[in-house]
Parts: sequence; structure tokens; C-alpha cells
Amino acid sequence: MEFGHRNVRSVHRLDRLTSGLMIFGKTLSHTQDMAEQIRDKRVEKEYVCRVAGEFPKEPLVCLEPIDILSHKVGICHVSERGKACETHFERAAFNGQYSIVKCRPVTGRMHQIRVHLQFLGFPIVNDPLYNSAEVWGPNKGKGGVYDKPLQQIADDCIRLHNVENYMMDDVEQAAVPSQQQQRLSEEPVDKKLRSDRPSFDPSKWVKHPPCYDCRHRFRDPVPDQLVMDLHAFHYKGEGWDYSVKWPDWAESGFIGDTNKDK
Repeated sequence: MEFGHRNVRSVHRLDRLTSGLMIFGKTLSHTQDMAEQIRDKRVEKEYVCRVAGEFPKEPLVCLEPIDILSHKVGICHVSERGKACETHFERAAFNGQYSIVKCRPVTGRMHQIRVHLQFLGFPIVNDPLYNSAEVWGPNKGKGGVYDKPLQQIADDCIRLHNVENYMMDDVEQAAVPSQQQQRLSEEPVDKKLRSDRPSFDPSKWVKHPPCYDCRHRFRDPVPDQLVMDLHAFHYKGEGWDYSVKWPDWAESGFIGDTNKDK
């Protein structure tokens, strides 16, 4: 809409916390053709991520099968019962603390890059699911070794990522406006654009008693909880090639680094 296009259709999807390239088709035929290429593994996909520690300098390939551990929370793990997977990794830079790693998934399993990095012992630095000792135990799932039963891992993940953890108590509701409310109150109102829109009248706010969300207020997540250091930067198919620049976290702190790989 911002660029004057209507009825655009998404060609693929990204995980909720993943940033980067999203491709939209302007026509149904092109959208279907590009989506088919992705399904048939005829598209070269490249991501970049930031992991803690010194990732191996030599390129490596992870072929570990991945299975879904819990459909309820959407978490996966390496398992012999899982589906075949293939991810290629290549270190781009290391600054003594973090490594920047290029990732090329050949298959397209859920959370594939994140799970394979966890298995290799280099989970993404701010991955709330696969870089949590509280969920996976001290080993964090490295090598497919888990320090607790799989059901306990799923239960702990559900407990830590439950929506009730964001629920505000009565004191917070009375004293602290949400981040969204503060942001809206601080934004200038363009009267020319909004003069025809009705203003919000708090007195007309009606709560529906049976509605769980209406009975409670929830904290807004902080920005760091909305994105992690995994970025899609290049998709290349038959007759098309799209890329975006790397994010700041992949460049700042690594520019001029003597350990930056060629």
C-alpha cells in the first residue's frame, strides 16, 4: 500500500523473531511460481546470525534430523525420529566474543537454523527458546544431549513463555500506562490525515465479562523480546534474485576486526 501496490501476496514466511527479506508477488502467477520454487528446494536462501564464542573457521554442514517437541509452544529438537534436514554454515567474522555466521538452509524445517546451531553448541545469542539453560539445562542441548526429560523441557518452555507472565497486577494497571499508550500519547497527531476519524472516548469502553483478555491488562513486550540476531538477507531463484543489507549487529564491532574472515 505504501508503494502504490494492491493485492500483493506473500511468497514465503519468516519466523516471528527473524528479521530481513520478505518477498511479495504483485501477480498471482508470479507468487505461485516463486512459492513453488521454494517448496521444491530450487531457491538459494541465505541468513546471517550472531552466536556466542568462536565458531569453527572451516565451513561445515549439519545434517541432523529435526522433530517437533511440542506443538503447543512450537519448539523443536534434534531427534532420530525427525525429518531429514540440511544446513550449511560459514563463519564470516569473530571479534573475540561473538561470531557472525552465514547460514544456508537447504531444507525448510521449522526453526531449522536455530536448532542446528543449538546442536552445534553455538545457539543464537538472544534466542529465547534455544539458548536457555532454564529450559534445556546447563548443556543447552549441545550435541543433542538434554539434561532433563523431553516432557519436562516442553513443560518448562510453556511455563516460561506463558502469556500470564505478561499479566499486570492491580497496582501496575493503576499506575503504569503501557508502552503503546505512552507512544501514542507522545506522537503528534496529523489533523489533516485524521480529521475524519472519530477520536477515542474512554467512557465508551465496554468490557465483555466472559472475555479473558478484557478482564486483564498485559505488559507490552520490550523491543529486545520482539527480534533476535537472525536475519534473512538473500533469496535467489530461477529468474529472480533479491537481497537486503546486513543488520547493524552484524557489522558494528566487526569492522576493521583483524579476525574478520575473507
